[in-house]
Amino acid sequence: MLPSFIRFTSSGMRWRSRGLRSLYIAGIISTLSFGAQIPATHKQGATHGFLVLKSTEGKIIGIGDQIQEINGNRVRSRLVLHFRDGSIDDEVSVFTQASTFQLVSDHHIQKGPSFPDPLDLAIDIPGHKATWVEGKGEKRQRRTADIEFPSNVANGMVSLAVQNFPANSSEMELSYVAGTSKPRVVKLIVTPDGFEPFKLGGIERRSRRFNLHVEIGGVA
Repeated sequence: MLPSFIRFTSSGMRWRSRGLRSLYIAGIISTLSFGAQIPATHKQGATHGFLVLKSTEGKIIGIGDQIQEINGNRVRSRLVLHFRDGSIDDEVSVFTQASTFQLVSDHHIQKGPSFPDPLDLAIDIPGHKATWVEGKGEKRQRRTADIEFPSNVANGMVSLAVQNFPANSSEMELSYVAGTSKPRVVKLIVTPDGFEPFKLGGIERRSRRFNLHVEIGGVA
């Protein structure tokens, strides 16, 4: 299986990463999406991955770990990125794997100089709950809202989506809970876009390239 290279676009923004699963989306309104679920073609196993985060210019801006633990058909995955400016991106996802991957819960924290708008968002799919922290400093408050989540929410599983992209398909439609002032469900359109060359240990290799586009229904 080839590694995946992701390019994220929305309203002129562009985000690129190899193997990273975090999306930074703000101020977007959209309707609920009930597109295809993520097929579990490549089942996940217990892993400990060591990550290097680089800018588009190739400068190292952070390092991290991704740890996956398996308990039956349930997977707990944690991705922690430590930026050189002291910022932290910490996401813990729990999902099941059978014929498809199904998200159970996701808790995503972003804080530090790289994140002028800190994020602390937790979603509970079976409980239909989203909990987040809003405000700054002493005015920060924890909020909770009821949300009817689509069956294909991909928070914490974007890399799984591209790894398990259906063969002979032109696109995959997913849903994503964006950490705006109040969490909202937006639509992700995943499309293949050829291959991306890279080097590993001085050896030329290539990865599959995908575009991730946020379908925007309006702007808050």
